[in-house]
Amino acid sequence: MESVERLRRLEGIIPPTVTPLNRDGSVDRKGLQRVLEFQLAQGVAGIFLLGSTGEFANLSARQRQEVVEVGVEVVQRRVPVLVGLGGEGTEAAVEFARAVERSGADGLVSLPPRYYLYQGVEHQACLEFYLRLLEAIELPLFAYNNPRLARTWIPLETLMALAEEERFAGVKESSADFHYFQSLLQVLNGRVAVLQGSERLLLASALMGAQGGVHGLANLLAWPCQSLWQKARQFPLSQEGLEALRREQFRLIAASKLLFDHPSPLAHLKGVMERLGLCQRWVSSPFPQAQDEAIERACQGLQRLGFWEDLLRWAEEARGKAG
Repeated sequence: MESVERLRRLEGIIPPTVTPLNRDGSVDRKGLQRVLEFQLAQGVAGIFLLGSTGEFANLSARQRQEVVEVGVEVVQRRVPVLVGLGGEGTEAAVEFARAVERSGADGLVSLPPRYYLYQGVEHQACLEFYLRLLEAIELPLFAYNNPRLARTWIPLETLMALAEEERFAGVKESSADFHYFQSLLQVLNGRVAVLQGSERLLLASALMGAQGGVHGLANLLAWPCQSLWQKARQFPLSQEGLEALRREQFRLIAASKLLFDHPSPLAHLKGVMERLGLCQRWVSSPFPQAQDEAIERACQGLQRLGFWEDLLRWAEEARGKAG
C-alpha cells in the first residue's frame, strides 16, 4: 500500500508535539496552531501528536480527539501526521484508533499495553495487541518502545514478526538502550522504519542507519536536529566533518539538559515556548508548573548555545502564518 510505503521510507526529524493548554486545562487551539506552524517552518519530516511530550496520559478522550482534529486541520497534508495511542487495553486502543482514522491522520504510533506486567509472556501479549490493532484499522501502524514509562519492553521477536505485516510501518525506539537499537536496525534490515527517540543519540543513530528521530527537543530545535541528521547521512565523512558533527551533537545535548533535566521537564519546555509567543506555559495536572526563574535560566542557556535568534525568527514566522 502506498501510504504504508511512504511511512516506511519516512526520513528525518518528527517532533512529538506538545499539547498547548489554557490555564483551566482546556486545549489551547490557537497555541497548537502556532506550535505546529513553528515546527513546519523548520522543515520537519512529520508531526507526532499525543506522544509522551504531548501529555497524552493526562488528557481526556475528548481533549485527545480535539488535538487530533486541530492538528490534521492545520497541517493540511504538508507532512504526515502520526497520532499516539497510549497503551490502553486492546479494546480501548481500537476504539480510539478508529476515531483517529476518521479524522484524516496518516498513521498511528502505539505503546504496548501498560499497567499490567506481562513478564514471561511479553512476546505473546505484545504481538496479540498489535495484530488486533492492524486487523481493526486501515492506517499504517508504528510500535512505540518506551519501557521506562510503559513498563513493558517490546521483544525483538515481536517486531520481527510485525515487520511481515502489510500495514506495519516501523518502530519508535525510546529505551535509550543503544545495544537494543542497533539490534533493531540489524534484524529489521530496512524493511520498516526505525526511529530514534532520544536526541542525545541522534548522531550515533544516524551513522548506524536510522531513518530519523522523534525527539522532544525538536519541539523547539527541529531544524538543528534535522540538519545534524542530514549531514550525518552524507557519506563519506571526513575526520574534520565528523568532528563538526560531534560538536553539534554536544550542543544539542546541552540544550536537552537545559530543558529536560528537571522534575517537570514539559513545564520548562512550554515555558520557553511561551517566551517565544507560541503557546501558554501550562502543563496538565498533576504536573507542577514551571517558575519564572527556571524559564529565564533555560532561555539564557539557549542564548549562550547560539540558538535564540533562530528561535525568534521561526516563532515570528509561525505567528504570522497562524494569524
